[in-house]
Amino acid sequence: MKLLKELQKERVMDDAKELWMDYRKELTEFIVNNTDRDTTIAIFGAGYCNDIDLTIFSSHFSGIELVDFDYHAMQEAMKSYELDGRNKVKTKKVDFLGIDVDEYDELAKFMIKQVVLPQNPNMTSVVHRLEKYVDKIRKHRMSFSKNTTYDYVMVVGVHSHLISFIEQIIEQACIQKGIPVDGTVRQKITELNNVMAVKLNEKAFDLADKGIFVGVETAVNQSDSLVQGAYQAHNHIVKAINDGRFANFGHVDLTFTYSAELVYKMSIIKIVEAIG
Repeated sequence: MKLLKELQKERVMDDAKELWMDYRKELTEFIVNNTDRDTTIAIFGAGYCNDIDLTIFSSHFSGIELVDFDYHAMQEAMKSYELDGRNKVKTKKVDFLGIDVDEYDELAKFMIKQVVLPQNPNMTSVVHRLEKYVDKIRKHRMSFSKNTTYDYVMVVGVHSHLISFIEQIIEQACIQKGIPVDGTVRQKITELNNVMAVKLNEKAFDLADKGIFVGVETAVNQSDSLVQGAYQAHNHIVKAINDGRFANFGHVDLTFTYSAELVYKMSIIKIVEAIG
């Protein structure tokens, strides 16, 4: 099994649908109450759809497209809600980053060779490798057809996950070596998250005709701890609003009990009437 698949499997929670019930209800109601009936919506990073109620969405929207790199997760979501490709809910496999699945295995081997085994870990080589990822993400074109648009695009709880697998591989190697992650490596991971967050937000802006919903983790367990990816996405949204790119916006804070040990404050930002 590819390393990325293993890492994704580790994060699958069998009790997520039950545990996230209250958050799913509140998020679903917020989206439905702030969108027009009989419109279309794309759900970026849909995964297993444990955070939204596809049954309610199906009765409200005329068309729904689940968008994710994990095709298996989307198929499981369709089964869970007893949906199939003949109805208004469709799936679309999209790579948001442009980093091939094999590269996660290669990064793990690279970390062993450059960090775990040498007496003096070569952190400069790690930084250079991350620079290549930054370049790949910048150049990557997500696979949407030229004229694809939706009335609404939803990107909730996605930004914090996309670079986290790369960060996890690096952190695990450093733990194995018994050293902290070097500051220059941390800075490059922050840059990766920034490039990813801006690109993902801008793609949502481009594809949405009526509005965008962006959801990011702004607090963890009642502390102000920064969540990488979410932090950069939030900053980009705030800047876009302050720059006057949108005529109407608002937000709501929801409590997301992710697990028994982890509770997030989710800031759900709605942006409508894009003006450029």
